[in-house]
Amino acid sequence: MPFRSPPVGALLGALTLASCLMVWACQPAEERGLVLVGVSVLDGRAGEPLEGALVVIEGDRIEALGPQSHVTLPKGLRLVPLQGHFILPALAELTGDAAIAALVARAERGESPEAVLNGVLRSAATNGPLLSPGASADLLVLNGDPRGDLGRLATPHALIVGGKLTQPLTGSQPPG
Repeated sequence: MPFRSPPVGALLGALTLASCLMVWACQPAEERGLVLVGVSVLDGRAGEPLEGALVVIEGDRIEALGPQSHVTLPKGLRLVPLQGHFILPALAELTGDAAIAALVARAERGESPEAVLNGVLRSAATNGPLLSPGASADLLVLNGDPRGDLGRLATPHALIVGGKLTQPLTGSQPPG
């Protein structure tokens, strides 16, 4: 049987795909995504925060979130160790001086800080979980538990907006 060369369109398609993969592979790890390791997650659902979680962010979305034993650690993403830190969605109700002042005022009138924070998160989560696969990766990263001190909202350790760190986190590591 004589050799037949593949159609030119198929060759061009294969070359285009290979070029796209090469460009993606050459991007810095942070541009492809982040893996938040060991973080505690406050997401507006009833109950305690998910502690020691792994949160995989690719692009501007959360790809996976859960206990480290249940989430596969992808290769090629920037690892950010966050033991002792909490993440929660960067909601307008939780950011900005006026919003934080209103939350603190509620706590000063007798509501526990935990009840105030959980109320805001539950209210925002009426259409489903705020932090789950497919959700926006706009996050507040707090050094410590805000349920005991709402003032922590005023000084986040970092912000993640559209899947990108807005300020560097100490201890973050490039992929190994």
